[in-house]
Amino acid sequence: MSRSIAIVVLVIALLAGATTFLAVEFSAREASEATTAIAAGNSVSATGDAANPASPADASGVDNVDADVSKYDRMREEFIWALGGHHLDKECVRETVYHVDPDTGATRESQQSTCTRTKPDHPYRSYTTEALETLAYSDPVAAVVLAKRMSENSENVHKIVDMNMRATALSDGQWVHLQSLANQRFSGVSVNGEPDVRSIHARFVLETVIDNFRTDGGHREQWLQDIEDTYVIPASDVAQLEHTADLYMQRIRQIRRDVMGLTDMEVDEHANSTQAIP
Repeated sequence: MSRSIAIVVLVIALLAGATTFLAVEFSAREASEATTAIAAGNSVSATGDAANPASPADASGVDNVDADVSKYDRMREEFIWALGGHHLDKECVRETVYHVDPDTGATRESQQSTCTRTKPDHPYRSYTTEALETLAYSDPVAAVVLAKRMSENSENVHKIVDMNMRATALSDGQWVHLQSLANQRFSGVSVNGEPDVRSIHARFVLETVIDNFRTDGGHREQWLQDIEDTYVIPASDVAQLEHTADLYMQRIRQIRRDVMGLTDMEVDEHANSTQAIP
């Protein structure tokens, strides 16, 4: 009985932000301002058209898969940039440092790396939180930067998860930021030698959503195998957590309908084309 109550509490906690946050944060006025800003070219998204979904066909109606793949890859790179870049954006110099033990006089050496960024921070990182909140209505990169800022400021985790889900919805299924959130926020599997069940459950939900967009599905199952020596999620809990993940997927579909103006059929088409993109 206590386990069932715990799962219900987790589901409610994870969805608290998803059901109320966006409705509060984005008023009709902000939506209008965001649309105006993007139309004026204030968005610095690599696609140059973050408010509009990728089209699977060119103006002549001929399938243009290469263009979709290119647009998807550019958006992924911009997400990585917005998250702080990766090792390819740094130049590192390694040098040998010598340490002398003051008691024995013995010399010990170690390697030390000094790294400098070769790429500046994403422009959105200098935007005010208020500006990002407005842009994030329809700009996925702004949503990623805002979610990262929320995390850095230790804000409510429900809002952080919800904003990351919004970025996925607006970007035709980008998931690199969700994986970053899962790895950084919910990487722990134990606390003081005891399983961190709450963190494991949250990670399970995120991994389930991510697997809907990865072309190399099965990442969740690999993660479960990695932690099975510490904790095995009971089957009854799995059913509840998968239901929570399904609710997040419904929220992603709803954002695509509301912001992008897609019909149910077009949402399904975009989901299928996204999964086909490597």
